[in-house]
Amino acid sequence: MIRVLIISIFSLLAFSCKSIKIDDIPKDNYVSNEAVVKNTYFATIGEEHIFRANITVFKNELSGLLVVKRIDDQLHRVVLTSDFGNTLFDFSIYKDKYVANYVMSDINKKFILNILAKDFQLFTAAHLPVSKKIADGQQVVYLGSYNKLKTVVIWDTPLERVSRLIYGTPNKAKASYNYTKSEEGKPILSIEHYNFPMSIKLTPMTDE
Repeated sequence: MIRVLIISIFSLLAFSCKSIKIDDIPKDNYVSNEAVVKNTYFATIGEEHIFRANITVFKNELSGLLVVKRIDDQLHRVVLTSDFGNTLFDFSIYKDKYVANYVMSDINKKFILNILAKDFQLFTAAHLPVSKKIADGQQVVYLGSYNKLKTVVIWDTPLERVSRLIYGTPNKAKASYNYTKSEEGKPILSIEHYNFPMSIKLTPMTDE
Protein backbone atom coordinates (compact mmCIF):
# COMPACT_ATOMS: atom_id res chain seq x y z
CA MET A 1 0.00 0.00 0.00
CA ILE A 2 2.81 2.39 0.81
CA ARG A 3 4.38 1.86 -2.62
CA VAL A 4 1.01 2.47 -4.29
CA LEU A 5 0.72 5.67 -2.28
CA ILE A 6 4.16 6.84 -3.39
CA ILE A 7 3.47 6.15 -7.06
CA SER A 8 0.24 8.10 -6.72
CA ILE A 9 1.96 11.04 -5.03
CA PHE A 10 4.52 11.23 -7.82
CA SER A 11 1.59 11.48 -10.22
CA LEU A 12 0.28 14.44 -8.21
CA LEU A 13 2.94 16.67 -9.74
CA ALA A 14 0.84 16.86 -12.88
CA PHE A 15 -1.94 18.51 -10.85
CA SER A 16 0.15 20.80 -8.66
CA CYS A 17 -0.61 24.06 -10.46
CA LYS A 18 -4.40 23.70 -10.37
CA SER A 19 -6.76 25.54 -8.02
CA ILE A 20 -10.50 26.10 -7.71
CA LYS A 21 -12.97 28.86 -6.90
CA ILE A 22 -14.80 28.43 -3.57
CA ASP A 23 -18.44 29.14 -4.39
CA ASP A 24 -19.71 29.60 -0.82
CA ILE A 25 -17.22 32.33 0.15
CA PRO A 26 -17.60 36.02 -0.77
CA LYS A 27 -15.23 37.18 -3.51
CA ASP A 28 -15.25 40.95 -2.90
CA ASN A 29 -16.49 43.80 -0.66
CA TYR A 30 -14.01 42.96 2.11
CA VAL A 31 -13.01 45.75 4.49
CA SER A 32 -9.60 46.34 6.04
CA ASN A 33 -9.11 44.59 9.38
CA GLU A 34 -5.57 44.05 10.65
CA ALA A 35 -5.83 41.42 13.36
CA VAL A 36 -4.74 37.97 14.51
CA VAL A 37 -7.36 35.22 14.67
CA LYS A 38 -6.69 32.51 17.24
CA ASN A 39 -7.29 28.91 16.24
CA THR A 40 -7.69 27.11 19.56
CA TYR A 41 -7.79 23.51 18.39
CA PHE A 42 -4.06 22.77 18.70
CA ALA A 43 -3.21 25.83 20.79
CA THR A 44 -2.79 24.32 24.27
CA ILE A 45 0.81 23.58 25.18
CA GLY A 46 1.28 19.99 26.36
CA GLU A 47 -2.07 18.78 25.03
CA GLU A 48 -1.91 15.61 22.93
CA HIS A 49 -4.45 14.74 20.24
CA ILE A 50 -4.73 11.18 18.92
CA PHE A 51 -6.65 10.58 15.69
CA ARG A 52 -7.68 7.72 13.50
CA ALA A 53 -6.25 8.87 10.16
CA ASN A 54 -7.65 7.87 6.78
CA ILE A 55 -5.64 9.11 3.81
CA THR A 56 -6.99 8.81 0.26
CA VAL A 57 -4.81 9.38 -2.81
CA PHE A 58 -6.16 8.59 -6.28
CA LYS A 59 -8.82 6.37 -4.60
CA ASN A 60 -6.09 4.41 -2.79
CA GLU A 61 -6.55 4.41 0.97
CA LEU A 62 -4.05 4.33 3.83
CA SER A 63 -5.04 4.28 7.50
CA GLY A 64 -3.20 4.62 10.79
CA LEU A 65 -2.89 6.71 13.93
CA LEU A 66 -1.86 10.36 13.93
CA VAL A 67 -0.62 12.07 17.10
CA VAL A 68 -0.39 15.86 17.28
CA LYS A 69 1.06 17.62 20.35
CA ARG A 70 1.98 21.23 20.94
CA ILE A 71 5.35 21.21 22.68
CA ASP A 72 5.82 24.96 23.23
CA ASP A 73 4.98 28.33 21.67
CA GLN A 74 6.98 27.53 18.54
CA LEU A 75 6.69 23.78 18.05
CA HIS A 76 4.18 21.03 17.28
CA ARG A 77 5.13 17.35 17.07
CA VAL A 78 3.26 15.31 14.45
CA VAL A 79 3.67 11.52 14.24
CA LEU A 80 1.90 9.05 11.93
CA THR A 81 2.03 5.28 12.52
CA SER A 82 0.56 2.46 10.46
CA ASP A 83 -2.03 0.00 11.74
CA PHE A 84 0.87 -2.40 12.29
CA GLY A 85 2.62 0.05 14.61
CA ASN A 86 5.34 1.16 12.20
CA THR A 87 6.25 4.85 12.25
CA LEU A 88 5.65 6.40 8.83
CA PHE A 89 6.83 9.88 9.75
CA ASP A 90 7.73 11.95 12.79
CA PHE A 91 7.86 15.72 12.21
CA SER A 92 8.72 18.72 14.35
CA ILE A 93 6.59 21.48 12.84
CA TYR A 94 7.48 25.15 13.22
CA LYS A 95 5.83 28.14 11.57
CA ASP A 96 8.50 28.62 8.92
CA LYS A 97 10.31 25.26 8.85
CA TYR A 98 10.08 21.61 9.76
CA VAL A 99 12.45 18.92 10.98
CA ALA A 100 11.97 15.32 9.87
CA ASN A 101 12.92 13.31 12.97
CA TYR A 102 12.10 10.10 11.15
CA VAL A 103 10.62 9.26 7.77
CA MET A 104 10.28 5.74 6.39
CA SER A 105 12.39 5.29 3.28
CA ASP A 106 9.45 4.84 0.87
CA ILE A 107 8.18 8.39 1.51
CA ASN A 108 11.49 10.10 2.23
CA LYS A 109 11.27 12.36 -0.82
CA LYS A 110 11.72 16.10 -0.43
CA PHE A 111 8.61 17.16 -2.36
CA ILE A 112 6.44 14.69 -0.39
CA LEU A 113 7.82 15.97 2.91
CA ASN A 114 7.26 19.56 1.82
CA ILE A 115 3.59 18.85 1.01
CA LEU A 116 3.01 17.16 4.38
CA ALA A 117 4.92 19.83 6.30
CA LYS A 118 2.97 22.67 4.64
CA ASP A 119 -0.29 20.90 5.46
CA PHE A 120 0.56 20.52 9.13
CA GLN A 121 2.06 24.01 9.44
CA LEU A 122 -1.29 25.46 8.38
CA PHE A 123 -3.43 22.83 10.11
CA THR A 124 -1.84 23.37 13.54
CA ALA A 125 -1.36 27.15 13.30
CA ALA A 126 -2.58 28.76 16.52
CA HIS A 127 -2.35 32.42 15.46
CA LEU A 128 -3.51 33.48 11.99
CA PRO A 129 -2.69 37.04 10.84
CA VAL A 130 -5.46 38.61 8.74
CA SER A 131 -5.83 41.91 6.91
CA LYS A 132 -9.42 41.95 5.57
CA LYS A 133 -12.81 40.62 6.63
CA ILE A 134 -16.48 40.36 5.70
CA ALA A 135 -19.48 39.22 7.76
CA ASP A 136 -21.40 36.49 5.94
CA GLY A 137 -24.43 35.18 7.81
CA GLN A 138 -23.32 33.32 10.94
CA GLN A 139 -19.68 33.43 9.96
CA VAL A 140 -16.93 35.98 9.42
CA VAL A 141 -14.55 35.42 6.52
CA TYR A 142 -11.03 36.80 6.85
CA LEU A 143 -8.30 37.15 4.24
CA GLY A 144 -4.74 36.88 5.46
CA SER A 145 -1.32 35.34 5.10
CA TYR A 146 0.54 32.75 7.14
CA ASN A 147 4.23 32.09 6.58
CA LYS A 148 3.95 33.96 3.24
CA LEU A 149 1.05 31.70 2.16
CA LYS A 150 -2.26 33.39 1.31
CA THR A 151 -5.09 32.15 3.51
CA VAL A 152 -8.82 32.44 4.06
CA VAL A 153 -9.97 32.02 7.66
CA ILE A 154 -13.64 31.21 8.35
CA TRP A 155 -14.85 32.03 11.84
CA ASP A 156 -18.03 30.39 13.14
CA THR A 157 -19.71 33.20 15.07
CA PRO A 158 -22.18 31.13 17.20
CA LEU A 159 -19.46 28.65 18.20
CA GLU A 160 -16.77 31.34 18.50
CA ARG A 161 -14.05 29.32 16.80
CA VAL A 162 -12.33 28.76 13.47
CA SER A 163 -14.29 26.22 11.43
CA ARG A 164 -12.19 26.24 8.26
CA LEU A 165 -8.85 27.44 6.97
CA ILE A 166 -8.16 27.65 3.25
CA TYR A 167 -4.74 27.78 1.66
CA GLY A 168 -5.12 30.24 -1.23
CA THR A 169 -7.80 32.82 -2.01
CA PRO A 170 -11.58 32.60 -2.58
CA ASN A 171 -10.91 32.53 -6.33
CA LYS A 172 -7.84 30.28 -6.27
CA ALA A 173 -8.02 27.79 -3.41
CA LYS A 174 -5.43 25.03 -3.21
CA ALA A 175 -6.38 23.19 -0.01
CA SER A 176 -8.91 23.30 2.81
CA TYR A 177 -8.33 22.49 6.49
CA ASN A 178 -11.63 21.75 8.19
CA TYR A 179 -12.58 21.68 11.88
CA THR A 180 -16.11 20.24 11.91
CA LYS A 181 -18.29 17.91 13.99
CA SER A 182 -20.20 14.71 13.27
CA GLU A 183 -23.95 14.31 13.86
CA GLU A 184 -23.04 12.93 17.29
CA GLY A 185 -21.14 16.12 18.06
CA LYS A 186 -17.66 14.60 17.88
CA PRO A 187 -14.92 16.55 16.08
CA ILE A 188 -13.99 15.40 12.60
CA LEU A 189 -10.99 17.17 11.16
CA SER A 190 -9.99 16.90 7.55
CA ILE A 191 -7.60 18.15 4.90
CA GLU A 192 -8.75 18.35 1.30
CA HIS A 193 -6.50 19.28 -1.60
CA TYR A 194 -7.96 20.96 -4.66
CA ASN A 195 -4.84 20.89 -6.83
CA PHE A 196 -4.47 17.11 -6.63
CA PRO A 197 -6.65 14.20 -5.48
CA MET A 198 -5.50 13.72 -1.90
CA SER A 199 -7.57 13.99 1.27
CA ILE A 200 -6.99 13.23 4.94
CA LYS A 201 -9.78 12.55 7.44
CA LEU A 202 -8.97 12.61 11.16
CA THR A 203 -11.35 11.21 13.77
CA PRO A 204 -10.35 11.69 17.43
CA MET A 205 -9.71 8.47 19.35
CA THR A 206 -10.77 10.17 22.58
CA ASP A 207 -13.38 12.80 23.43
CA GLU A 208 -12.09 16.25 22.50
